[in-house]
Amino acid sequence: MMKTVFFAGKVDRELRCCMLLMEFMLIPDEHREEFFPEIKNGDPYVFSDNVMQRMIMVTDYIKNNLTADDLSETAMAEKAGINRDYFSKGFRNVTGTHYSKWLNMVRLEKAIELMADSRMSITEVAMSSGFQSTSSFNRVFREEKRMAPGEYRALLMPPFPE
Repeated sequence: MMKTVFFAGKVDRELRCCMLLMEFMLIPDEHREEFFPEIKNGDPYVFSDNVMQRMIMVTDYIKNNLTADDLSETAMAEKAGINRDYFSKGFRNVTGTHYSKWLNMVRLEKAIELMADSRMSITEVAMSSGFQSTSSFNRVFREEKRMAPGEYRALLMPPFPE
């Protein structure tokens, strides 16, 4: 399934693959008693279904509100009604990455989707994706894609024939 999604060539394929991986990573939690009978419910690294649902609600909120004023980890932990440290550990446990890295990846996927619209400037794309500045957008983009946003856009938009 992930291979099919990745090679489908859609601009959001990396985000879709991450979501599939996240779903896959939830399977052992759903069957933890079968896989790990030695784990007790009091284990601090086992998260209740209620906590997981609140974390998923927060990730959905973020994806739909990338330009919200405060998407900090602290604010999202509060939104989920979870202690920040507990939220942080749970988030890393489920996604395999830190919250800030995940947030940048979601913003980056949105930016890539928006770059397909040639009418938006790179600055407009950055701001519409929730980045606070063009320089932070450029830095994150270069770190992940190993090229500038303009170079990437040029690959998306082949020149028109004359």
